[in-house]
Amino acid sequence: DEEMDNFMLVQEDTNCYVEFKELTSRETIEEEVIHFVKKNGGSLDNLSAVTLELKDKHSGFNIKDYGYSRMSSFLRSIRCLTVNGNTVRLKKRREKGERR
Repeated sequence: DEEMDNFMLVQEDTNCYVEFKELTSRETIEEEVIHFVKKNGGSLDNLSAVTLELKDKHSGFNIKDYGYSRMSSFLRSIRCLTVNGNTVRLKKRREKGERR
């Protein structure tokens, strides 16, 4: 068997066919990222740790499958996270009535 992005070439005896690999939903990926950052005290000094975690959980994970060329861009799109250089942090929640 040979994998190519979202497709997998499968050979059975002398027959070959292509299977489409279903992507994990963006929502699931976001939840896993948030959980991973929380599990690490709400801050990671190296955003590549997020990529490695996702690749461990989802073989063949590629951020480009979700429309992003860089992991940092994807992480910035998650509302409760901030990315500063290589550091990823959970945003602090504001209390009711607190202004920005």
